[in-house]
Amino acid sequence: MALVAYSDSEEEEAPRRSALPPLDLTLTGYKNEWLSYAFLPVPIDRSLRDLLQRSCPPTWSQLSVDDALHISLTRPIVLRKHEDFSVGFARFACFASDTSPRVFLSLETNAGWHEMASLTQALDRRLHTAFRAPVYYAQPRFHASMAYRAPHAGEERGNVIREGERWADTLNAELGGALRAHVPIAEIT
Repeated sequence: MALVAYSDSEEEEAPRRSALPPLDLTLTGYKNEWLSYAFLPVPIDRSLRDLLQRSCPPTWSQLSVDDALHISLTRPIVLRKHEDFSVGFARFACFASDTSPRVFLSLETNAGWHEMASLTQALDRRLHTAFRAPVYYAQPRFHASMAYRAPHAGEERGNVIREGERWADTLNAELGGALRAHVPIAEIT
């Protein structure tokens, strides 16, 4: 099963919408579309970074290679608007990454939860069929991360999680009312 049609023919090539980087669909007249792709990150060390910086031709724009290069596994996929809904935030929350030692301070959603859950379930089915990918989360807590912290050398991750939870509690006590009163972000599609 192919997620993206591929062709070697230039005649069948889709027209380019913008030059890279970055492609910001909201600035190029493609509101309600998001550019996505699957890729493998390739970490780079100092010597490779130095080599890359010396290898850029003078008339070219150097791409940012701060931490990693990437190898694309798909062509860019444009996810398009299917349903209008608004997103609002209910509270500040702390989330520990399940793929790294980082701990995130985030804004957890309330308005728009059911619409996001519906989108996630549709993606889960397709990604599981195509790649045997695990579901997003059995009980998703949709959020926008605003800050993160990783444990310092020798520091236990549990201490960072507890610190993040204390910050979330403090922010909820001091700013939670203002966060919930903030007008939902309309038309997130």
